[in-house]
Amino acid sequence: MCACRQQPRGSAGTRTGPVLLFAPANNGTLSAVLKNALDWASRPYWRSSLRDKPIAVVTAAHVTDTVQEHVHLVVTVAGAAPVGPSALFALKELDLDDAAVHDTLTRTLVALEQAARKVVAA
Repeated sequence: MCACRQQPRGSAGTRTGPVLLFAPANNGTLSAVLKNALDWASRPYWRSSLRDKPIAVVTAAHVTDTVQEHVHLVVTVAGAAPVGPSALFALKELDLDDAAVHDTLTRTLVALEQAARKVVAA
């Protein structure tokens, strides 16, 4: 987390560099380890490593909707700027050779890159 705090600032004083989270699911929500890491990165609030940082989320779980909602809530409260579309994959349907999976991941990465460019340009 210390490396995040030392990142260069953009011209508007915002931290540069987007974040792509791969959020594992535990009992229908994000893992406690990821939640704890996000909490630590957001402290102190006025100097949060996540403040105004574009964040996209990739989730693969049996129940992806709740994981996505919880991650969105946690990063929003931490001061980050979630971007979409985020990638949601149900484990029973996930085929890494499937073109649709690649398309969804590509759309997520493109949205994250566009959001990062806006932050840097601001």
